[in-house]
Amino acid sequence: MKKIKKSSRKAPRYPKLEEKLFILFKDMREEKLPVSYSGFKTEALKISSDLGQTNFKASNGYLQKFFLEIELRKESQHIIFKK
Repeated sequence: MKKIKKSSRKAPRYPKLEEKLFILFKDMREEKLPVSYSGFKTEALKISSDLGQTNFKASNGYLQKFFLEIELRKESQHIIFKK
């Protein structure tokens, strides 16, 4: 019998925020708007502020993990990233 690995994925630290960020990302993709780290970071900070999450920093590491979570790697040829 094969051993089944448990998922190493952790529960989201900011579930409401991540849901709203995913919707933002999806809307930007549908409108064929470029997704930039700096622009997305600004929007993430605005959304977190609206949700009352004052300890959220939207670090580059957080954004990288977020984008990996929504499988940007697979779609990277269709997205324009600007730094």
